[in-house]
Amino acid sequence: MQKKRDHLLVAAIDFGTTYSGYAFSMRHEFKTDPLKIHANQAWNSGGRALLSLKTPTCLLLNDKKELDSFGYEAENKYADIVMDDEQDNYYYFHRFKMNLHNNKAGIPEDSLKIALEPEAASIFCQYLPTKKLHGADEGFTMTEPGAKYMVVDLGGGTADITVHEKLSNGQLKELCRAAGNDCGGTSVDGRFFQMLVKIFGGPLMKKIKDDDPSAYLDLFREFETVKRTITPEKDSKVNITIPYASLDTHCNNILGENLADVLGSSPYSKQIAVRGDKMRVDADVMKALFKPTIDNIISLMKEILQNKAASDVSQLLLVGGFSECILIQDAVKRNFKSKKVIIPEEAGLSVLKGAVLFGHRPEYVRSRVMRFSYGVETRDDFDSNIHDKKYLVADVFPQKCEKIFNKIVEKDQEISLGQKFTTGHLTVVPMQKEMKLQIYVSTNKTPMYTDETSSTYLGSATITFLVPTEDLRNVKAEYIFGNTEISMKAVDEKTGTNITASFDLI
Repeated sequence: MQKKRDHLLVAAIDFGTTYSGYAFSMRHEFKTDPLKIHANQAWNSGGRALLSLKTPTCLLLNDKKELDSFGYEAENKYADIVMDDEQDNYYYFHRFKMNLHNNKAGIPEDSLKIALEPEAASIFCQYLPTKKLHGADEGFTMTEPGAKYMVVDLGGGTADITVHEKLSNGQLKELCRAAGNDCGGTSVDGRFFQMLVKIFGGPLMKKIKDDDPSAYLDLFREFETVKRTITPEKDSKVNITIPYASLDTHCNNILGENLADVLGSSPYSKQIAVRGDKMRVDADVMKALFKPTIDNIISLMKEILQNKAASDVSQLLLVGGFSECILIQDAVKRNFKSKKVIIPEEAGLSVLKGAVLFGHRPEYVRSRVMRFSYGVETRDDFDSNIHDKKYLVADVFPQKCEKIFNKIVEKDQEISLGQKFTTGHLTVVPMQKEMKLQIYVSTNKTPMYTDETSSTYLGSATITFLVPTEDLRNVKAEYIFGNTEISMKAVDEKTGTNITASFDLI
């Protein structure tokens, strides 16, 4: 997108662990009205009262592994397939992570950008008028130069947090960031499931999930609707519509008792009752399902605010679908009373729409903080004062140390947009046709070796010599950081000519 500015539109696709969606805007619309962004207004589950701005990340393939359906359609169709006992002819995937295969999808690399979620949401909120930012009343300064604020992106699986500073030229500078597991909406779903296991037992819940997915879907879609309505002040029973017929039948068949008797003998006998097709749950029981997740979110936020770069942050921006939960909003306000808490309208779409704006203007963020150390695996002359003997390669002269993590950039290092770093390499044999560099990342600031527990293999960079020579060649590999993706090029140091280089990241 940086090189080609004559595109007609920018489209953003958000493949989340739990929900997915899309949005787009035309180039001419962005110039006149940046917030004129088109998205699907409501996905319909086909069931009771559940309209969503996104669709579940569910995929159904036929027996030839070809696409059959996606989202709510895939969920509903698979439920029908199971009832017809035809599930062995299909492949069904639910709440999964995806790899990007843009070339197979016919998307040229120079037309593709990766948008970071909290960053995209931050950009979106820079464009929003104050009236659409709940909590942004008098004294609102997020869009003023020098303003520092925290973006808390709460999705299905994790919490992604970034601290930004608004610069005088209109760009954003990343000050620090972090991510936490068990901070998303799926962790609450997991505890709801465990509550049902304590009532009905694991085998019964598995039986319903496998043999009656329609009832299972109805139950969790209902919970998705209900959990949006729970407030801190609520002290009365919470009504959850349940697939009574299916649950009662399975209770009789597996446990030998009807649903009411099973519930009466469960640990929740005094807190949960069944009236017709309604499960009536004490408000405190429902709130308890949220508490560990909320505690994790608050703890992560406090940890980041202890960072020197975030010490003077005065505004907290809550985005992502799970940020619309009133219990979370209340907890953040109670724990950070000196901060202004801001929630944009359509918080669940702020990342998606922000990604569209980022596509139109990818240079919006001037600098980023590296989450990992990046390096290349190399060999070097063995030094017994520095190197561990287990990495000694003794059958060469001079003796070498292998698996060295040759650091390119360091974790927590601030990198400007398009900043370049170089490493030097030497061919090892005459007429060498290519050189393959192994790229690693580490959670350690000063990794020594590539097989440390903190290190992870990222992929390889291949340097191809179109005209091999008898002479050994010094090659300078140049890595470009600071964007949302890493790019590289290579130069023959003797001739100064560019050499073909490509990434193959796993």
